[in-house]
Amino acid sequence: MARNLASEYIPYTLTYQVWYDLDDAGTYVAPSQIIEMRCDGVVEYIYEWYGFRVYGNDNYWDVTKNSFWAREEHSAAWIYPKTQRNYLTWVTNDASK
Repeated sequence: MARNLASEYIPYTLTYQVWYDLDDAGTYVAPSQIIEMRCDGVVEYIYEWYGFRVYGNDNYWDVTKNSFWAREEHSAAWIYPKTQRNYLTWVTNDASK
């Protein structure tokens, strides 16, 4: 997914982790539908695309879902890397961890 995002050359924004047009997206927001994105949005988008919750309340945690309220939940005022750090899930394919 990181390669998919990189190939889209998505511009940086200060306000929202992931900015997209609500009318142009389906149930989930594909990388090609993202208009602007913050650097912490890249990490959260990738984790949440694969179902690993990073941050957000029970209804609006998934930044990859096409939702006005989910997009608002991940705006500059509510979420930033310091608040995300305690929510990250260690993802590995190493069975010993």
